[in-house]
Amino acid sequence: MSTSPKWFVCRVTTRQEKRILAAFEEKGITAYCPMERKWSLHARPKVAITRALFPGYVFAVLPDDEALDAARADRRVREIMCDKFGEPIAANTRSLRGLFIADMFHEFDETWVAPKRKRPKGKKYSHKWAAGQQAKITRGPYEGFIARVIKSKGKERVEIMLTLFGREWEWNVSQADLEELPAQDIAHDMAA
Repeated sequence: MSTSPKWFVCRVTTRQEKRILAAFEEKGITAYCPMERKWSLHARPKVAITRALFPGYVFAVLPDDEALDAARADRRVREIMCDKFGEPIAANTRSLRGLFIADMFHEFDETWVAPKRKRPKGKKYSHKWAAGQQAKITRGPYEGFIARVIKSKGKERVEIMLTLFGREWEWNVSQADLEELPAQDIAHDMAA
């Protein structure tokens, strides 16, 4: 049985997060800082800017005292979050896992555009989706997830409600990416 690495929260100099990530990588320390990417509101032409989602914080795996001392040696690292006795406090792994997944699916990137999908030739979608109906997502990053239909938006799009990270998210998807669930699958999902 292998244990997952413990992540610690490092408070760092604001706007130095990218440089600290590079410095930690050179020292062999695994580090992560979720970045948000937005369009600049003042630049013409439009320019994408990248900045830390949590300014002044970097998450790092510090398995031993040697890694801890190497992290503290960087003058841009102000402190590693500790308890009242001076022992570093491990970050909540579940929350970090949620951040990793959200980052992987471009939740913090407003400049990212999903690739357009074309309907396969000869395949017609005439299914009428009713509000509250369960559907299985067949393509895309949420493939295999079960969603609830909110409403049909014309012949091509469907608005769905998807539960991720304990929150409900509304999405617009193509009818080509949804599949109707047989009645026994719905009953099985409700019983689970």
